[in-house]
Amino acid sequence: MKPDQGGGGGGKDLVDFGGPGKDPAEEGARRKYSWLERLVVCQECSHVAPDLERHRQHFKEARHINWLRAQAYREPKKRALWLKIWFKTVEEVEEANPWALAFDETEELLVV
Repeated sequence: MKPDQGGGGGGKDLVDFGGPGKDPAEEGARRKYSWLERLVVCQECSHVAPDLERHRQHFKEARHINWLRAQAYREPKKRALWLKIWFKTVEEVEEANPWALAFDETEELLVV
């Protein structure tokens, strides 16, 4: 509804924090959660990164690469496509760093 139509908002319109007459309490509430605006979420595996640099690093980590493999089994009709993408990604990452996808077997033996 347009502001000139006089909606049922009780006379209170949306507050613009940058304009004159701003409410300091509301501005503080916005600053309190400003770090949420910097978060970057991976659209594929839902990994949440604090910044864009960390988001780019995530693409070369086991969590994201194994997500690609898991997609092959979730979508049987596209299995060949997902496995091709997964294998290509694994080769690229291991070419750059052969130990990138390795894990410590002692961690697997620990029982929580």
